[in-house]
Amino acid sequence: MKIIFLIIIICIYNSFAEFDRKTVQIGDKFVIDTAIVINHSNPPYKISGEIHISNPFVLYIEEIYINNKSANIEVNYNTVNFDLTIDLMPDQILTFKINMIALAGNDSICYLTIRSFLVNGSAIDTLNSVIFIKNPFFNDIYIRLAWIEDIYPNPAFASNEFFILFNIDSDSESNLEFYDINGRLSYEYSLGLCKSGLNLKKIPFQNNISVGLYYIQLKTNSGVDFRKIIIYR
Repeated sequence: MKIIFLIIIICIYNSFAEFDRKTVQIGDKFVIDTAIVINHSNPPYKISGEIHISNPFVLYIEEIYINNKSANIEVNYNTVNFDLTIDLMPDQILTFKINMIALAGNDSICYLTIRSFLVNGSAIDTLNSVIFIKNPFFNDIYIRLAWIEDIYPNPAFASNEFFILFNIDSDSESNLEFYDINGRLSYEYSLGLCKSGLNLKKIPFQNNISVGLYYIQLKTNSGVDFRKIIIYR
């Protein structure tokens, strides 16, 4: 099977064209609807992928439909995995629709990225959409964004340091909080005043930190984001 490419955007409120964006209000239910043309000959087809949501406090994915058939979805904080097996006629257009609801409590921005989209194991290009959530009680939109880009090394040695790369939309006092798998706060670290844009910080571990899996929470005036890290000795 050969993927030709994404050539048709059927836009209801938003679409997965790169840098495409739509302003919606809190509580609005809206749809991203796109179409994919593929060259195929041997059904059935296994469709699968992963959607990354930059801030799950802003946006919630309710349903995913592929050719009007409901896909299986699994939500894991800021990622949604989906899969579906479907029959297609030769040269039939593959439609992909995401039903969502805006959750933001303030004017916010949310990046939605399909990190993988596989058709019988063959990948198509990453798809991106930018969604603005507007508070209907204020005239001016203020976009707030806090996003962890990367943590490395991961896993990390408890005796060493690790680096965190993150993005914020305005200057802000920032902090990291480490939560164990039981949700207990184990460690806090102040990043001090961080400038808007990309920030790279080296983080030392406290001497008595235990090995295991932790959830790191980045807290800023722009919002919060989470990322997993494994610590070992």
